[in-house]
Order: sequence, then C-alpha cells, then structure tokens
Amino acid sequence: MKRLSAVFYLWLLAVLFLSTYNFSNVEAPKNSDKIIHFIIYFVTALITYVYFLKFIINRGLLVVASVIFASFYGFLMECVQYFLPYRSFSLSDEVANTSGAVVFGIIILLSKKEGLYETWRKH
Repeated sequence: MKRLSAVFYLWLLAVLFLSTYNFSNVEAPKNSDKIIHFIIYFVTALITYVYFLKFIINRGLLVVASVIFASFYGFLMECVQYFLPYRSFSLSDEVANTSGAVVFGIIILLSKKEGLYETWRKH
C-alpha cells in the first residue's frame, strides 16, 4: 500500500510540474496539447481509481469519485496556470482534462462487471 500511495502522490506532483513548467520554447502541432491533456487525466483517473480502492468499496461510487477527483485536479491545475505569467487558464484544456477522466470512467463501467475491479481490489 505504501508503494501505491507513493505512485499516487508522485503522479500528482509530476502533473503539477508539467502544469507549471514553461513550455513556450517547445514547438508542437496546433492543439496537440489537447491530446496530451486527455491522456494525462485519463491516467490520473486510472491511478486515482486504483488508489481509492482501499477507501471505497462500492464500484460505481469508486468510478464517480475517480472521475470527479481527476477532473477537479485538472481544473485546479488550470486555475494555477491563470496566475503564472507564462501560462494561461484554458477552458478547452479543461474540457480535454475532463474528457480523459470521463472516458476512463466509461471504459471501467463498460468493462466486465467484476473482473478488473476484483483483480485490482486484491492487490
């Protein structure tokens, strides 16, 4: 469990770092950052889901809590960016953040009812 906690908190710190780092010198295709936002918050919801397994027994509540937490963390990171001179709050980034978390939730809910949940719960 300590390792799982470390992964959870290290991931949140990594996302904080990526959200506050100055990427202005990095060239990327237009709107490619939306794909990155989607992936980062999909993974955030996944890691949150696994971490929350030790606290939440109800599977449906677990999925909802994971999606809400990941979406809220994404919104919080966008708010932090508002106060940084080299970053800015972006509603389209927040939509991508939330979309990644929601797609994770949908995949989990549509997956085999007990298989994935029971497998992760045992670890």
